[in-house]
Amino acid sequence: MNPLSTTIVALATAVGRAALGIIRLSGKDTFKIIAQLTGKNISTIKKLVPRKLYPLTIYGQNKQPLDSVLVALFFSPASYTGEDLAEIYFHGNPVIARQILNAAIRAGARPAYGGEFTYRATLNGKMDLNQAEAVYNLIHSPTKNLLPAAWKTLTGEFSSTITGIVEQLRDIYTQIEARLNYPEDEIEPIRKNTYKKVYRQILNLLNRAEPARIQMQTPAIFIVGKQNVGKSSLFNCLLKEEAALISPRPGTTRDVITRLWEWQDFTFTVADTAGMFAEKFSRLDQQAIELTRKKIAAANGLIFVLDIARPLSGPEIKFIQQNSHPTILVVNKIDLPAAWDIKLVKKIARRKKSPIVLTSAINNRGIEQLRKTIYRYFAQKSDSAQLLLIGNYAYQKLKGVGEKMAELDKKLSDNNLEVASFILEEILNDLEFVAGKTSSEEIVQQIFGRFCVGK
Repeated sequence: MNPLSTTIVALATAVGRAALGIIRLSGKDTFKIIAQLTGKNISTIKKLVPRKLYPLTIYGQNKQPLDSVLVALFFSPASYTGEDLAEIYFHGNPVIARQILNAAIRAGARPAYGGEFTYRATLNGKMDLNQAEAVYNLIHSPTKNLLPAAWKTLTGEFSSTITGIVEQLRDIYTQIEARLNYPEDEIEPIRKNTYKKVYRQILNLLNRAEPARIQMQTPAIFIVGKQNVGKSSLFNCLLKEEAALISPRPGTTRDVITRLWEWQDFTFTVADTAGMFAEKFSRLDQQAIELTRKKIAAANGLIFVLDIARPLSGPEIKFIQQNSHPTILVVNKIDLPAAWDIKLVKKIARRKKSPIVLTSAINNRGIEQLRKTIYRYFAQKSDSAQLLLIGNYAYQKLKGVGEKMAELDKKLSDNNLEVASFILEEILNDLEFVAGKTSSEEIVQQIFGRFCVGK
């Protein structure tokens, strides 16, 4: 079935209570459905000025009023999707949202799939796949540093750059083919300077894209350490909420508890974990420790907590020495008498380049310093003006193009034009993909499958 033959509806704002919520419809029957929901004649709806808010009432079954709303209409092709589109601004109660969505479905709409509005925008030529992925990146960027990069791709800057590169390489391809097909004719030499310039352009794009890719992956920071050293207390202090249970009894935390934590302009995933290195533990303790070890294997960094009021154990020292993760060492409970000299770990910390922070979670001492240290140590920071934020498929293809360009350079230097022509043809095909033009349904579905419903 033609994906554009139906009219779709979805909540465009987050689920939950708020001052306002927005429901979006797109498709050929959008205005007919709006007319039915508001009790108006369709000719009246179509006479409304586009992109202007109109106060209307939405009715449910048996003409029961559901809410006083504002409605904005967007006429095809001058809309986000390129189709007739409407937005309903209602009072932000999820109950009202469900009632309006159900009424729209009864009137002929169907629930939208994740990313279907943006998918329709690409089908209708409103944007290419790079711009579509930029929509996702703009919504999901964990730091303000990435927003200008996502915005540039959304405006088509990256796709235009690739299109310019393709045009230059096509000229070189034409020159190579001419020399292969008409070897006896006098044909101008292949402009290798142009090729070298394009090669540098591609390498520059890759160098700008790599740090942006890293920054898009919200760093996962795990708080680890022996039982009862104050991991959960530190976790709660960082988040400024009672996210984890606290008890003087060892082994209170069994599962890995994760929360998103925003600090300044960056978002982290912070995890509280079960205690490790217990001298005596039950089967449940053992399962919790094994779960912790599995989880931290994929962590971007650790906060290793030590208790200054209890003797430092051999397993703790061994962990500090052998651990390969970037790690902040936290010496907790500094409000209590010290049971060991901090110099014992300072030497190891210097060698491992691990910062040390002294804290008292129970008194909230050192917590601000810990936050600053986490940001300084784990936040990936780059010049936002130099970042290039593109989708994973485009990046992998562009990376492959860079490798083929190196091979092409060698073949051109050896004057092996037949092989050079073959490689350049592959590069041009790959760059068409990088420019946001692909007919692969599998790749398109994977790209839009990450989107939220309503976008």
